[in-house]
Amino acid sequence: MESYPRQCAVPGGQTFVEEIENREDTVIDIYTCTEEEKAAQICTMEYMPVCGDNGVTYGNKCSACAGGEIDSYTIGECPEIIGGERDEYGCLGPAGYSYNENVKGCVREWELDDNQEQAAKLAVAAVGYSQGLTIIEVQTMRCPGCFDVVLEKDGERMQVNIDNWEIGESEASGVKLTYAEALAIAEESECAEQGRFVDSFVYNDNSRTWWIDMEMYDEFEKDNCNPACVVSENTGSAEINWRCTGAVI
Repeated sequence: MESYPRQCAVPGGQTFVEEIENREDTVIDIYTCTEEEKAAQICTMEYMPVCGDNGVTYGNKCSACAGGEIDSYTIGECPEIIGGERDEYGCLGPAGYSYNENVKGCVREWELDDNQEQAAKLAVAAVGYSQGLTIIEVQTMRCPGCFDVVLEKDGERMQVNIDNWEIGESEASGVKLTYAEALAIAEESECAEQGRFVDSFVYNDNSRTWWIDMEMYDEFEKDNCNPACVVSENTGSAEINWRCTGAVI
């Protein structure tokens, strides 16, 4: 609905016109993740925060889109949650979370199969229930009964590792493996046997891996390849990712 300014005439013939605030300046631009952004394998650690359509703040637009959790975002950190947006259990309904009686926490029901739900239940039992405890992600690992469960409790993100349906370590989220520690692992792996490390590296917060660029020894070189030593936080191991384009000779 269009608004018109009010006018007021006063004795003496003067007329005062109300100024109407231009609200176009308050419009928030919404950006949609492209297929290329969703398929990204490596993101920088540069902090240029964006707010995902799930209400979560990400370090930059690359990490937001590549995680596969959102379709769009806005620039800047997400606003603080208004208390009324959470239900009686502290679950953030507008972001799709609801309380799961079996898990004893807030989950997105469509994101969990039966095994992932059981893993989430074990993780909650390990850290203890609190109001608003939220299951952020349950990642199924390669070994039977192995999961990495990321949850948020009392404003802090935690990761609980489950191995063969047994609780392993739980740690606060963030980069738990420093570059120096990752380099030490790389130096004891096949990476060091086949090449040397260069002073170029990046951390992928989606896969929780360090990517350290390499120069291969002559006998191990491959054409059209740009190798990196990939160090995993989850396994504490390293392997070469060749990142080849075209035919490999």
